[in-house]
Amino acid sequence: MQIKRFIVGALDTNCYCVNYEDKNICIDPGFGDEELISFLKGKKLDYIILTHHHIDHILGFHDVMNVIEGEPKVIIHKNDYDGLNDPEQNGAGFIGIDFKPIDKISWFAEDEYELFDGCKLMLSSGHTEGSILVYFYREKILFSGDTVFASAIGRTDLPGSDPKKMISSLRKVIMLPHDIKVYPGHGASTTIGKEIFDLKSYCEI
Repeated sequence: MQIKRFIVGALDTNCYCVNYEDKNICIDPGFGDEELISFLKGKKLDYIILTHHHIDHILGFHDVMNVIEGEPKVIIHKNDYDGLNDPEQNGAGFIGIDFKPIDKISWFAEDEYELFDGCKLMLSSGHTEGSILVYFYREKILFSGDTVFASAIGRTDLPGSDPKKMISSLRKVIMLPHDIKVYPGHGASTTIGKEIFDLKSYCEI
């Protein structure tokens, strides 16, 4: 498994390009960063996964689609699909960005969804209603979006956030193996083991 991280945009959002077996995946194309676009130009993508619908995780979508080959499956959770193209929900209106709507996108409504053999998408509501974790369970790799960071968790004071649901999602994370490596939506990578004490503390609030 190969993972390449691109730090994109004014909010230093992590976009990940992943090669897993014969599949190429882009997670959270937040901005059309020059280095990211150069890396993807002419490549075939099989999947684009959106961990949630905030603008700093989706704004570069069209820039990516303009340079890649093929038609990747684009997927988001149903709870965030409904607000994906709403500037008031995705944040584009708040920061004054002209956002071109995303179409031709799939959604799932389950708490857990097997995207393909080896990759599971897990609902982790809290930061947004439809935030998800991308879990490569054989490799013990977790892309956590804005649910879990190194030494922090995602904000729950934004429109659509829910502190109680965040606690439920963190309890789900705590149950995963502690040696899982976590690649968050912002900041450095970590492991569940390194974060376990803080995660348990959040759950006891």
